[in-house]
Amino acid sequence: MAWYVKAFSQIKLFSGLVAHNASTTQTFAPCLAVACNIQCRYKTSTTIKRRKTYPFHWWAPRRRKVRDQDHILPENYTFLQELAQKKYLQPGESPLREEPWPVATWTPESRRTGVIGRKIGIYPMWTNTGKRLLTTLIQVLDNHVIDYIPPEQYAKTRFGLRARGRACLVVGAGSADPMNFKAPYLKLFEKSGVMPKKKLTRFLITPDAAIPPGTPLTAAHFRPGDYVNVYGKTRGHGFQGVMKRWGMKGGPATHGTTKSHRRLGAIGGPRGIIQKGKRMPGHMGQERRVLVGLRVWRINTLHNVLFCAR
Repeated sequence: MAWYVKAFSQIKLFSGLVAHNASTTQTFAPCLAVACNIQCRYKTSTTIKRRKTYPFHWWAPRRRKVRDQDHILPENYTFLQELAQKKYLQPGESPLREEPWPVATWTPESRRTGVIGRKIGIYPMWTNTGKRLLTTLIQVLDNHVIDYIPPEQYAKTRFGLRARGRACLVVGAGSADPMNFKAPYLKLFEKSGVMPKKKLTRFLITPDAAIPPGTPLTAAHFRPGDYVNVYGKTRGHGFQGVMKRWGMKGGPATHGTTKSHRRLGAIGGPRGIIQKGKRMPGHMGQERRVLVGLRVWRINTLHNVLFCAR
């Protein structure tokens, strides 16, 4: 099943990286108390990592489509299709209704927008030194800028405090029939004039990287040598044991072992409890992940494909 990924343009490799949710439980060595002369054990724990199955907050929530179209006559359906062609822009038509915005000067602190792509497969490549790379093919199709929110307006929103003075750019991908959506969702595309999109997301950018609404985005937005952060959903493997899920060794294979070849083993602690974050069997995959610092090795501008690998 094809899944969407979000490629984020990164000028610097380690500039503004997303903090990992990995958590650890640290146990300090016993120390000698001066007053009572006993050994005390101190433990500090951070937030335990959990499976992130829900979408990221920057993805637009899914809208319920209006599927009941049986009551529409064929003549009325044809009329609505003609009306939609006149209202929305056609392929190849210039989406910019106003004059282009002035081009700003790039600085090392500039942060550009990203695109919405779909993983279509993997492809091996070799460098000039003979090193083999297994690149991921990300196809960028039908991306348009839907709206631009200045920093002063975005700071008043729910997640505006995390922006730290940055602007917001709403990007959509995948045009769809306007009759499949409700009126509140269609109003989001009146400013840009493009067809309604199946996918909507946002990118935090600096004001000098602003793009007018209606501008198409392709794979040419990047260059070979750029580094990107890719967000997406991993492949689901269902309920798995600890040997496949965490790579544990398992129990002995022979010498009287019965029904414990692939078991976890002891899971208790010194106080007879299971510590938080203990690696145990459970659902594997089908969760949201982020790959930081992937390099764009090659770009196919004919089919809008990015070849990314570490």
